[in-house]
Amino acid sequence: MSGAVRRYVLVAGNLNRFLQIRLDGKPCEVYGPDMKVGATKKRGFAYPDLSIVCGEPLFLDATEDVLTNPTAIFEVLSESTREFDQGKKFEEYQRLPSLQHYVLIEPERCLVQHYARAEAATWIYSLLTSPEDRLHLLDIDLPLLEIYHRIEMEPEPEPEVE
Repeated sequence: MSGAVRRYVLVAGNLNRFLQIRLDGKPCEVYGPDMKVGATKKRGFAYPDLSIVCGEPLFLDATEDVLTNPTAIFEVLSESTREFDQGKKFEEYQRLPSLQHYVLIEPERCLVQHYARAEAATWIYSLLTSPEDRLHLLDIDLPLLEIYHRIEMEPEPEPEVE
């Protein structure tokens, strides 16, 4: 997403930084928002905010600009992309047999949705909402405090009691 707001940019940068640190020494590569992800020339490609491949990266062609075997994909949500990222984009990403984790992150509040592939067409959903929660994937733990580093979070309003 070009022209992003501060929170969006900070969350995406924090993700890249802290995942690079956590995955150092593992056979994984972390790619930022310029790496295209796709399955075939017919289906096209998308630009996730962050993608990770563990093992040998595979590309659509010798140009090596369209990754075809991501292990994990992260999307930082915005008003203009939220519906697409949660719907059609995830539907397309699920066609990638290598994809094991799909993570959606709200930059405006502490809320992370994690989909982990259990079987070919079965995904396990986790909702993380506390800064003390930890996102567990690829044999690492990433505290939400790191994802939201340098971002002030407004406290969730108390529910009204009648």
